[in-house]
Amino acid sequence: MVEGEAPRLVANVDAAVGSALDEDPGLRERLLEVSSMASFGGPDVLSVVPRVEGAEAFSFGAGEGGSAVIGYRGTSLAGGVCVRAVLSVEGRVQVERGDCGLD
Repeated sequence: MVEGEAPRLVANVDAAVGSALDEDPGLRERLLEVSSMASFGGPDVLSVVPRVEGAEAFSFGAGEGGSAVIGYRGTSLAGGVCVRAVLSVEGRVQVERGDCGLD
Protein backbone atom coordinates (compact mmCIF):
# COMPACT_ATOMS: atom_id res chain seq x y z
CA MET A 1 0.00 0.00 0.00
CA VAL A 2 2.82 2.43 0.83
CA GLU A 3 4.39 2.12 -2.63
CA GLY A 4 1.00 2.59 -4.23
CA GLU A 5 0.61 5.90 -2.38
CA ALA A 6 4.04 7.24 -3.42
CA PRO A 7 2.82 8.94 -6.63
CA ARG A 8 0.13 10.74 -4.64
CA LEU A 9 2.76 11.88 -2.13
CA VAL A 10 4.87 13.29 -4.97
CA ALA A 11 1.78 15.02 -6.39
CA ASN A 12 0.84 16.50 -2.98
CA VAL A 13 4.35 17.87 -2.46
CA ASP A 14 4.43 19.26 -6.01
CA ALA A 15 1.04 20.94 -5.60
CA ALA A 16 1.76 22.39 -2.14
CA VAL A 17 5.25 23.70 -2.92
CA GLY A 18 4.20 24.94 -6.37
CA SER A 19 1.22 26.78 -4.89
CA ALA A 20 3.40 28.33 -2.18
CA LEU A 21 5.89 29.48 -4.82
CA ASP A 22 3.08 30.98 -6.94
CA GLU A 23 1.84 32.91 -3.90
CA ASP A 24 5.34 33.99 -2.86
CA PRO A 25 7.79 34.21 -5.81
CA GLY A 26 10.55 35.08 -3.31
CA LEU A 27 10.02 31.86 -1.33
CA ARG A 28 13.34 30.28 -2.32
CA GLU A 29 15.32 33.32 -1.24
CA ARG A 30 13.34 33.64 2.00
CA LEU A 31 13.90 29.98 2.90
CA LEU A 32 17.63 30.27 2.25
CA GLU A 33 17.75 33.44 4.38
CA VAL A 34 15.85 31.83 7.27
CA SER A 35 18.13 28.80 7.03
CA SER A 36 21.24 30.96 7.36
CA MET A 37 19.70 32.93 10.25
CA ALA A 38 18.94 29.68 12.10
CA SER A 39 22.65 29.17 12.65
CA PHE A 40 22.61 32.43 14.63
CA GLY A 41 19.63 31.47 16.80
CA GLY A 42 16.88 32.40 14.34
CA PRO A 43 13.84 30.26 13.56
CA ASP A 44 14.25 26.73 12.27
CA VAL A 45 13.68 26.76 8.51
CA LEU A 46 11.59 23.58 8.75
CA SER A 47 9.01 25.59 10.68
CA VAL A 48 8.45 27.87 7.66
CA VAL A 49 8.63 25.48 4.68
CA PRO A 50 5.35 24.82 2.84
CA ARG A 51 3.04 22.38 4.63
CA VAL A 52 2.05 19.23 2.75
CA GLU A 53 -0.97 17.08 3.50
CA GLY A 54 0.19 13.59 4.48
CA ALA A 55 3.87 14.51 4.85
CA GLU A 56 6.33 16.37 7.05
CA ALA A 57 9.46 18.28 6.14
CA PHE A 58 12.59 16.67 7.58
CA SER A 59 15.49 18.37 5.81
CA PHE A 60 16.44 21.58 4.06
CA GLY A 61 19.55 22.66 2.24
CA ALA A 62 21.03 24.73 -0.52
CA GLY A 63 21.42 22.84 -3.76
CA GLU A 64 23.32 23.35 -6.98
CA GLY A 65 23.25 26.79 -8.55
CA GLY A 66 21.49 28.46 -5.64
CA SER A 67 18.48 26.16 -5.52
CA ALA A 68 16.70 25.29 -2.29
CA VAL A 69 16.02 21.61 -1.51
CA ILE A 70 13.31 20.48 0.90
CA GLY A 71 13.04 16.85 1.96
CA TYR A 72 9.59 15.55 2.86
CA ARG A 73 8.76 12.21 4.47
CA GLY A 74 5.33 10.62 4.06
CA THR A 75 3.39 10.35 7.30
CA SER A 76 -0.29 9.53 6.86
CA LEU A 77 0.36 9.14 3.13
CA ALA A 78 3.05 6.73 1.87
CA GLY A 79 4.51 6.45 5.37
CA GLY A 80 8.29 6.43 5.32
CA VAL A 81 8.61 7.29 1.61
CA CYS A 82 10.68 10.43 1.02
CA VAL A 83 10.62 13.01 -1.74
CA ARG A 84 12.72 16.05 -2.56
CA ALA A 85 11.32 19.36 -3.74
CA VAL A 86 13.91 21.49 -5.54
CA LEU A 87 13.10 25.19 -5.94
CA SER A 88 15.25 26.57 -8.75
CA VAL A 89 16.60 30.07 -9.14
CA GLU A 90 14.34 30.38 -12.20
CA GLY A 91 11.26 29.87 -10.02
CA ARG A 92 10.44 26.28 -10.91
CA VAL A 93 9.74 23.32 -8.65
CA GLN A 94 10.92 19.80 -9.40
CA VAL A 95 9.72 16.99 -7.15
CA GLU A 96 11.02 13.44 -7.17
CA ARG A 97 11.43 10.51 -4.86
CA GLY A 98 14.53 10.80 -2.77
CA ASP A 99 16.60 9.24 -0.04
CA CYS A 100 15.34 9.54 3.52
CA GLY A 101 18.85 10.40 4.76
CA LEU A 102 19.60 14.03 5.50
CA ASP A 103 20.33 16.02 2.35
